[in-house]
Amino acid sequence: MKTTKKSHERQIQNFKQKLALQEQELVPKEENTSTLAVSDEKDIEGAFSTVIQGKRRASLPTEEPKKKKKREKDSEHYIPHTAPDRHTEEG
Repeated sequence: MKTTKKSHERQIQNFKQKLALQEQELVPKEENTSTLAVSDEKDIEGAFSTVIQGKRRASLPTEEPKKKKKREKDSEHYIPHTAPDRHTEEG
């Protein structure tokens, strides 16, 4: 076990360095928020003054419930799950 750890020591160090770099990237840096422009009511109303409406369809499609297919017994190939003399064998 010790010999394999010694042989892979360089790879272990590289892996630990990569983990350290990833942890540094995950730490959020404090950004200067004072450079953001403050918007007032006029800017907001100007941006949302025009309202775009959706298209009107000529006719809305009506969804009818799907009909379930009826399962019919195929008398030629049907194999029942019970024995034909089930009632007599029950006792």
